[in-house]
Parts: sequence; C-alpha cells; structure tokens
Amino acid sequence: MSDKNSQNIEISSKDTAENEFIDKCIEAFEKEVYEKKLNILIWGPAEPADDSDTYKVDTYKKRVDIREYLKKLGHNALFSEDISKETEKRRGYKPNPQVYEKIQIELADIAIMLRVSYGTIGEFHDFHNNPNYARKMCVYFDKEHKDGYTRKGADEIFVTMGGKLESFYYPNDITECNLRSKIENHIRKVQMVICMMPYKKY
Repeated sequence: MSDKNSQNIEISSKDTAENEFIDKCIEAFEKEVYEKKLNILIWGPAEPADDSDTYKVDTYKKRVDIREYLKKLGHNALFSEDISKETEKRRGYKPNPQVYEKIQIELADIAIMLRVSYGTIGEFHDFHNNPNYARKMCVYFDKEHKDGYTRKGADEIFVTMGGKLESFYYPNDITECNLRSKIENHIRKVQMVICMMPYKKY
C-alpha cells in the first residue's frame, strides 16, 4: 500500500472517530438537558364564573394553554388548586393554601406565574422576597401595570433575589403564542441550570 493511501485511511479513521465523539456529545447534551422533565407550577387567574370579562377569560385560557403545551413537551405541569383538590380527594382534608403552595414551590423545579389577579398578586408577595423561592419563579405581568406598591417596591426585591420578571402586552401576547414561546425558552435555560447542579435543587 502506498504512503498516500495509508495517509488517506488514517485521515478517514480520524474523521470517523471525531464524528462518533461529536455524536456522543450531542446525544448526551440532549439527554441531560432537553430530555430533562421538570415539575412546573402554573400560577395564574382562576377560571372565571362567566364570559362577561374578556380579559379574565383570555388570561385563564392562556394559563390552560401553557399547562397543556408544557405537558406535550413531557413536563409535569400543574395548577396548585388542582393539587389541593386531589389532596382533598385522597386524604379528605383541605390544606391551607398558603402553606401548601410553600411546600409545592419547594418541591417544584419552577413556577410560572401570570400575575393578573388579586390571588396571583397575593401569591407573588408570599414568595417574592425569599431567594430560595424567587429564583424558581418566572413572573409575567401586564405592561399596563406600571405603578403601585408591587411594581415600585416588591418587583425590585424579587429581581434582586434572582426572580425572572417580564411584561406582556394584552391582547397580542395572550391571544397569540408569543408568551408561550418565551416560557419555553426560559424552561430550556432552567434545564441547563439543573444539569449543571445535579446534586441539589438550584
């Protein structure tokens, strides 16, 4: 065999080995990051009693849409009130909602919040100033909400504690898929963070 042919075989073998290593890297990355299934709380407005308030109807529908979309991606996406209902069904008692949500966020990987109701504002204030909870929270608020105690005070503390805060524009971000895409991108980042810290909850 000529030296030239031997050299070509050597280069070909090297290329094959490199490609196999690259394939292993890609497979490992996707398994450790993108295939990592998260436990996700979806906090937001309750189901409205009727269709008279379009804003309430649309934001609740978006909350449901986010939950169902994340389930399709393979995540465990749940409403806190559904966890409470299932607990009552299984155990026969109604847990204190504030205490129970504290336990839930401690066990969850992330909490997505549509902060558009009195209830969600209350939930936000329960957890916004604790870094162990804030850094798990991704909060979306209406861009029209510009003033007040929460926007001018609590939000600054929340971000300082590591929370993610973003505004949305109604109706576009709610009736279209804009918000859902933002949430999916954030979850991808959380998956990478968890991959880098595998031995404890981040």
